[in-house]
Amino acid sequence: MPTRNSPCPCNSGKKFKHCCAGKKLAAGPCAILLPPDFLTPCNRPGSGGLKCTYCDQGLFHCAIHHGQALQQMRGHALRAHPEKVPGMLARTKRDPKAIAAIREQYAKDPANWQKVVEQLWPE
Repeated sequence: MPTRNSPCPCNSGKKFKHCCAGKKLAAGPCAILLPPDFLTPCNRPGSGGLKCTYCDQGLFHCAIHHGQALQQMRGHALRAHPEKVPGMLARTKRDPKAIAAIREQYAKDPANWQKVVEQLWPE
């Protein structure tokens, strides 16, 4: 755990007490690239991390938010590396709810979902 006057582990350049000390997330994964012995933003001890099989993207998270962090990493794999997860794409094509969710997300952020759309619906 960093001390109040030490540099913040989020690399903001601020002191811990003026940056992440006492921050809490209302909901969602407390994913942050920190060593597991630091407290995560939800102020629970870190339980571990997840790393993308295909790139250096990684998340540390607390035990309570493991499921959400895992879902976030699966989403990362689908968005960033759709050509490497053909089984996930095949399951997605058969699931109307997943298709609807992808279309909704694509409408909000086309650049982030472009690779998935190209794999699902080649022109």
